[in-house]
Amino acid sequence: MSLLSLWAVRLAGGAIPAAALGLLLIARRTASTGSLAAGLGMPTALERYVAMNQGRVAQQRRYVLFSLAGIVLLAAVVLPTAALLREPLGGWLYPAAGADAGALAFGTACLLWATAANTIATSVFLSFRMVLLANLMRLVAAGALAAAVLYQGDAATAASLVRWESLGLALVSTVSMVTIIGKCRAIGGEALSTPWKADLREFVAFGLPRGAVSFLNGLALLVGPWLLRRQPEDVGYLLLALTWVRVLQLAIGPLTRMSSVITANLMGRQDSEAITLGTRLSFGAALYASALATAALVPWRHEILLLWLGNAELAAGAADAFLVVAWLMVPLTIYEATKGIVNVRWMRPLNVYPLALGLGIQVGLYSLLTLWMTPLLAAGISMLALFWILGLCSIYWLRDDLRPLAYWRAGPLLTVSLVTGILGWWAANVGGALPAAVWAVASLGALAALVRWARSGFLGDLLSFGLAR
Repeated sequence: MSLLSLWAVRLAGGAIPAAALGLLLIARRTASTGSLAAGLGMPTALERYVAMNQGRVAQQRRYVLFSLAGIVLLAAVVLPTAALLREPLGGWLYPAAGADAGALAFGTACLLWATAANTIATSVFLSFRMVLLANLMRLVAAGALAAAVLYQGDAATAASLVRWESLGLALVSTVSMVTIIGKCRAIGGEALSTPWKADLREFVAFGLPRGAVSFLNGLALLVGPWLLRRQPEDVGYLLLALTWVRVLQLAIGPLTRMSSVITANLMGRQDSEAITLGTRLSFGAALYASALATAALVPWRHEILLLWLGNAELAAGAADAFLVVAWLMVPLTIYEATKGIVNVRWMRPLNVYPLALGLGIQVGLYSLLTLWMTPLLAAGISMLALFWILGLCSIYWLRDDLRPLAYWRAGPLLTVSLVTGILGWWAANVGGALPAAVWAVASLGALAALVRWARSGFLGDLLSFGLAR
């Protein structure tokens, strides 16, 4: 979630009512998650096989051609189907959208294809080390919504914003693919002059399982909001609150990705001590960052959301949802930080099992809880169940590397988190600059004390790792 994406959501929140914003956000999340399934794992397979065939230009072009053909085939299947079935799809996906349901469903399908095409183009550029173009594609994906809001202005609706966002993203993705074809000159000729069917089967066999796992990961953040689709305001509040979980994941992302890469490199050397260190760094970064961020964000949630959204109604609704979301921040961040290591260390897709189990429990628990509580609270609690299952399973898979418990010094971490949270609650309720300054100074002091005197094995390893880099 880039700053441009956050700004785009702020613009949309100022242009359309809360219910329409909820429909817009769930449509974008549906398209994003659907693109993970529709992409069939091609981005991952493409990056792998292009990297494996450095110097073999014809072979690289062949894999690029496979991906581009997949995107064209996807458009030929998804777009006509969505156009024909827009009304029944709209009634199922967006029952609260009324007359706009069909248009919103078709717009979602268009955005799904455009997102998949954008991801493929980005992967091609990354595979050939065209980092500037890859970053440009990511920038376009983040800024398409902002451009749509600015273009529509006061005439914006959820359906029109999705339509214009998908159109802009599709246009740029199509131009990128034409550019790729021109650069690689992959149509016919050398790329397909030798037998290629075995390569295609291997490409698909590698990509499909990984695409399925990516889809399940995306589904974990979609099912909760989707269960609320008959209450679009609540959908918007929940997705706005979840945004800050994504921001935290991005903040610690560089360390966790580096740890995953280091772990993968060391697997071939059988260096068990270094593998354990990489695992501990990823897990510890997630644990400490999510615990401290939860303690800091919860008391100030309303002020932060109001500063971001600039809309008191949206901020108040999202602040209530954040109270529930805050409890899943720790397990979700742990899962996201360690899933790459689990995938590298075991050939079997271990994360698929807790994902499937957790999603089933989430849906069943939501249906049960709505008998006694509001749908928003039921959705939040059912999401908690899912992500605590994922987080605890991650700990179980990696349990041998995470021992002993004293290495983490959980007691001092909990104490600092409580001090930060309690002082933040006091300062936010009193209001004013002085209490906020007292909270900031005290929190920084508590954090310094944690680093200096807690004698945590993790913090020592983290500092040594950082200084070594």
